[in-house]
Amino acid sequence: MKYAREYIERLLHDTKPLEALERLGAIWSAREGVSEDKLFFGFSEPEFHVHMYLLYQGEVGNGGHAQFFMNPSGRYVHAVESALLALGFDDALAILRRVCSEFPGGVVPCDHQKREDVIGSLSEETFTRWAELDKGFYKIDSRYWEPLMAYLRKNDEQVLQPERK
Repeated sequence: MKYAREYIERLLHDTKPLEALERLGAIWSAREGVSEDKLFFGFSEPEFHVHMYLLYQGEVGNGGHAQFFMNPSGRYVHAVESALLALGFDDALAILRRVCSEFPGGVVPCDHQKREDVIGSLSEETFTRWAELDKGFYKIDSRYWEPLMAYLRKNDEQVLQPERK
């Protein structure tokens, strides 16, 4: 679907961050040809970074890191790490790495069943630590909305290009 350039510019520059990110993400996620089998899922690299952050934030915000790992999103830990690096979200990256350190060798399995098996074997103390890290993430999350928009504005030429009239 095509959108007027002015509408996209308003989303990027004149819309409150939460609303803008919701709309922008909905537009690029509906793009024809988007697939997990493609590089960056068929998004531009900046769109992909923001998409990965929003995926991570949504899962952790809804049910903590345990939910992030138990859902299909858990196979994208490396992509989320790369996104957090690209976005400069060092505090969130540190939290994610601490949570991942609870997996054997600090490696989160891509395979859903293997992740589930590892999570099922974790101690209650691990889940207590994760809950504390979840709270730490909740405290910092709200400060990332404006930097996400600044990142998209900085990369404007790579945002919603196929959708612009």
